[in-house]
Amino acid sequence: MKKTYGIRLESDVRAALNLASSLTHTPVSKLISPFIEEGTKVLLGSLLLLMVDREAVIDKKQIQEFVRECTGPSTEEVRVVPPLVKRMEDIFSREEVLSELKRAFPQVEFSPSVTLRTKGALRDLLEEIGEEYLRRGGSLRTLDIKIAVDAFFRAFIERFYRSSARGNMEVLLSSWRAGSRELHGIQQMAYRIYTKEVKLTPVEAIEIGVFKKME
Repeated sequence: MKKTYGIRLESDVRAALNLASSLTHTPVSKLISPFIEEGTKVLLGSLLLLMVDREAVIDKKQIQEFVRECTGPSTEEVRVVPPLVKRMEDIFSREEVLSELKRAFPQVEFSPSVTLRTKGALRDLLEEIGEEYLRRGGSLRTLDIKIAVDAFFRAFIERFYRSSARGNMEVLLSSWRAGSRELHGIQQMAYRIYTKEVKLTPVEAIEIGVFKKME
């Protein structure tokens, strides 16, 4: 059974949507659907990131602040950055990981001093996490840690590649396609470094209802 949601919009936004609907002969719901789907993936990705980040202290205030930061008006620098993102930036700046990247993508030069803390880069990362989790059938009742962690690391590597790889666009695209089969090894290396440094205790699933206890 489909559920209907009401969305509160400013009068000028409603007028703009009605105008666009009239000019394109397209229902408003169809016009805004892609934006809602994209925003939902960003929202889901932000929650998944917080839940798999074993260094973060998850509480209701932190969740609200991070989600507001990621979905609010654009700013150049994000004020609230989960520890996992910071640590992965550090891990991917290390020679052992960069060497593995260069082996997988021999035609590409990498810049180690890359940050994913801008609003645009972080939103893209979160959207990819949410999309990958849904694509792989991740549960929305019980968090599948394995899928969520895998989605994060895969999304981070792809976002890092797009941000740090230097070269001709055609070469970058062909190199990514050719070297993508090596991603699992790079992902496993980064994950081993991360788990060793944070002394990660394996957890197979986390009940989504854990958030209800914070209310």
